[in-house]
Amino acid sequence: MSNGGGMQLMTLSKVLAKRPGSSRRPPGLGPVALVLDSLPDGDGLRCMIVIYTSQTKNPIAKYAAVPLLAFLYSLFYLSYGNPPVLQEVRQRLNTPNLLPGFSASDASTGTDATPRLYVYSDADKMTRIAEVDSHVEEARRRGFDVRTEMFDKTAHVSHAKGDPERYWNAVADIWRKARTRCEPKLSAKL
Repeated sequence: MSNGGGMQLMTLSKVLAKRPGSSRRPPGLGPVALVLDSLPDGDGLRCMIVIYTSQTKNPIAKYAAVPLLAFLYSLFYLSYGNPPVLQEVRQRLNTPNLLPGFSASDASTGTDATPRLYVYSDADKMTRIAEVDSHVEEARRRGFDVRTEMFDKTAHVSHAKGDPERYWNAVADIWRKARTRCEPKLSAKL
């Protein structure tokens, strides 16, 4: 998914939130889980610099690009008056009604949390471990059912390629958890 996918998820969340009744679980909705692969980071400027300079071999060109990128980044946010987008993604991902059918644990209503899996790596130059770890802790504090899978030496969004068996087993485990969460509700309707 990465930070770009997180931005798209945030946009979808905002659009759906404007629809009447969007905070309720739609009838007949099957299992729901969330896999966050290589996100979220919170420093949009740093991520932008990494994106635009990572393929540049010339160190002079790389360093010369930084002031221009910082200027463009600042100009965009000052012009539109928006908060930094990756900070907004981080906040939105930890809202209980991110999408219809998503939830955090709520003992007062008996709501189980939508299971989520964070997949990340110590070798990811785009999304830093500390950023993901802090988001994981915040998600747990807010009542989300969180699992993590931290890889060694896999690049940004390359975890499935680096260790496919481990990656897909983690995804299968979170999907089983989502199905288990959903099964009592499905059998109660029969």
